[in-house]
Amino acid sequence: MAASAAATSAGAPEPAAVALGIEFTAIKTGLTADSVSAAFDTVVQADYDGVFVPAIQPALWDRELTELEDAGIPVVTAGQVGVDLSRVDATQVSDAMIERTAKLAAAYIVTEQGDDADVAVYVTPENGFNPVLKEIFFDELDALCPRCAVRSTNVPAAALGAQAPTIVADDLQANPDTTAAVFLQSEATAGLPQALDVAGISDDLLTLGVFPDPGTLQLIQSGQIDVGLAFDVPVVAWTEMDSLARLMTDHPVAPGATQDAPPQQFVTEAVLTGDVSRGWVAYPDFVDRFKALWSQAS
Repeated sequence: MAASAAATSAGAPEPAAVALGIEFTAIKTGLTADSVSAAFDTVVQADYDGVFVPAIQPALWDRELTELEDAGIPVVTAGQVGVDLSRVDATQVSDAMIERTAKLAAAYIVTEQGDDADVAVYVTPENGFNPVLKEIFFDELDALCPRCAVRSTNVPAAALGAQAPTIVADDLQANPDTTAAVFLQSEATAGLPQALDVAGISDDLLTLGVFPDPGTLQLIQSGQIDVGLAFDVPVVAWTEMDSLARLMTDHPVAPGATQDAPPQQFVTEAVLTGDVSRGWVAYPDFVDRFKALWSQAS
């Protein structure tokens, strides 16, 4: 396949691009308007055949998206909330998945604790999808369990790491009736078990991390965090490369890519039996599966 693609941050799926025979360029950018604009200007001027955009606020690259549209260059995205789906060709980890995730998390709490649930939700507001997750979670919990109690506490991005455990432990000490703690930014669980132990927080507290990172997965695996609502990051990345390959050869993308339906699962200590240092993967043989799919392409 003679094609080239660009992504506007590091860490994009280069191995998938190689497997597809696509020349792939990663273009780094920050999250400020100026740095995003400069990166996208580079993309537009280079006349790539396709573009992958990870979690960058849609408003920061609206002008450049128009230019890519006018040039007929396909664009796929991941990790964006509020992106105009009529203007991108495929998306993952966007509004549909965020809504599904929040509703699943609320349903899990109600299933486990019923009307007795008293839920603390820990939010990192700087992360664009956290406030959206929170709003949908609150609405769904109220719909499923009007008698359940729920509140939220901010864990700022700057506090993740050293300060987050103290913020959470202090909040739980101030609200001793809390039965469940939900972390919308799973990195807030780093160091938490030790902080809860020092604070004398009951082992009966149900802890749930949304989109658990490798650190949180290891805490779940060791029984220190109860459960995570995971999604398969590698499969998302390779699905996006599959979408770009299809679009650059004038083929429709797969239904799962257009419906924003990546693999998700509630993972517990019993489920996480393998290596989680690079995240959770629903299909450990996903590389072979994708290559078998691509081998049939003409």
